Amino acid sequence: MYKVFSYYTKEKVLEENVVESLACGHLSRVSETYFWKNKSEIDIVAVKNKEQIGFEIKWGFKTWKKPKHLKKMFVLDKEKIPLFFSSIVW
Repeated sequence: MYKVFSYYTKEKVLEENVVESLACGHLSRVSETYFWKNKSEIDIVAVKNKEQIGFEIKWGFKTWKKPKHLKKMFVLDKEKIPLFFSSIVW
């Protein structure tokens, strides 16, 4: 759908944004999902058994700081994303 909208609106859609959206859609099927932003940003915060789990999607070399309130955190890059989502067990 991103490519279709991009074609008709003539707006470029970054691959990183598409992957973040797909990851959020996948996680939202098995848990509540949120976005976190204050001094730090987390692409996806999933809540499972009252525990917040952070997911940061990395597409390149950007600096990033883990929020203090998250005890469990996954940083996913191009290589880790397919393996992670194919093997996730909730």
